Amino acid sequence: MSTRYPSRQEILAKQKSKLDLLHSEKVYADYQESSAPPIHYQDYVGEKSAPIMNAVPRSSPTTTSKAPAISSCALLENQYRFLKEIHENPANGLKAHYNQLGIGVEKGNLLLKELKTIGCITINEVKTTNPKGGRSKLVATLTQQGELMLKAYEHKSPKP
Repeated sequence: MSTRYPSRQEILAKQKSKLDLLHSEKVYADYQESSAPPIHYQDYVGEKSAPIMNAVPRSSPTTTSKAPAISSCALLENQYRFLKEIHENPANGLKAHYNQLGIGVEKGNLLLKELKTIGCITINEVKTTNPKGGRSKLVATLTQQGELMLKAYEHKSPKP
């Protein structure tokens, strides 16, 4: 007497409907790469983000290139507010800037990353003056490109 076991194809054929249901209800973890294209909120709120390709290139000490035209790289309102806050309060740390603007750390760090990418700011670490020690303060500083973009944004024509 011999026992016949079903083949893999026979098992899959019997379980196909159950497997299809499981695959359709599967929830993937946040860290898994998504197969869907990214959604940019600026497209839905009517704003466009600053083009990163037109940012000032990092020049070597031997290169003397001029900055690109300011009109080629537009700022969003929240980026402008952040640059203005840094300009008006240059000694404040990042946390103080975030509190002044009423934004959280996540949104503030995103703005910081965007502005660093387009070459508007640099971040410097300032050691504490407390003799007992403490955490260093991160201070944002406007670059020449940041100053130019801030002035260009302030001088643009008002919206009707």
